[in-house]
Amino acid sequence: MRWVRLASGISESIVPAAEFEEREFETPLYNQLQQTNLVWSPGQVLEGHIGFDYAALCFDQRIWDIHGYDRPLDGVLLDDLFLIRHLRHFREPRSLPNFEINLFIQSKRPDHLKNVAQKLREKGIQGPYWRININPDQQHILETLAAHVGSKGLVCYAAAAFHRLSQLYGHIRSRNIVENSTFPEAQQLSGHSKWNYCEPGNVGVANVEPEFIEGLPLLNRLEALSSELANEPDEKFRRNLKVLANSVNACAEEASSEQEARAALFFQRLSAISVSLDAISGENADALLDFLTVQAFCVSFGVRWFTVGRKRYA
Repeated sequence: MRWVRLASGISESIVPAAEFEEREFETPLYNQLQQTNLVWSPGQVLEGHIGFDYAALCFDQRIWDIHGYDRPLDGVLLDDLFLIRHLRHFREPRSLPNFEINLFIQSKRPDHLKNVAQKLREKGIQGPYWRININPDQQHILETLAAHVGSKGLVCYAAAAFHRLSQLYGHIRSRNIVENSTFPEAQQLSGHSKWNYCEPGNVGVANVEPEFIEGLPLLNRLEALSSELANEPDEKFRRNLKVLANSVNACAEEASSEQEARAALFFQRLSAISVSLDAISGENADALLDFLTVQAFCVSFGVRWFTVGRKRYA
């Protein structure tokens, strides 16, 4: 624990944060999640269902003249499709999920603390531990999203159960960041401002008023969700995407009624997407709109979206 002297002369403690930034943790975490047998990037799944892969931005009017267009067509950015190329060697054979079960994650940078308050000690935190602070606005969004998703998904936080940069690099090399992180569910932290933990998984103490919480590790929870998947044909992905898009829309509507600025940003993005897709028709146009609606929600509210389904490798 360090202390700094403020201009007023009052000393204030600074809790040491993890040595790495949030993005340095979440990028390899998400990449490793996608190497499991259960989690897919939504863009990867949509590419498999609909059949598009990459596109190039072309302003050469001669190309468009050949196809009878007087100007370049509008388009949309599918910002997570670059991950496909890193996973392409896993493509055959595979069974695609149909967006029935989904995972939403909000990553956090933890603080590392050595002194344990008596109330935390009484709840099981006996030595040095980590802590993430829960932003009430973000927590409200995640709780609302979890309520709308219901049993068809999981909404949780993610934070490292380590704090040194060397440990992060070691877990990247060993490919075990998931196993060394904590994933408390948003609904478990309702009414709380902090999540304190001294081990990975879903075990820790939430406070304001300390409450011990113990749940299954993330991969076990995903296994359980995956086992409950209905045996539906792949064509159902359009219906499931529609249900999911309606859920995030309802969540954003609630946030908008509370004058949440990020909700306004979401609806602004949604309007731009609708305009961009005006020129697209066919049976997959609605599915693409629903997909981009969920993506826009996640970008606007700072969460990462995965869809759940078992992979079959040769």
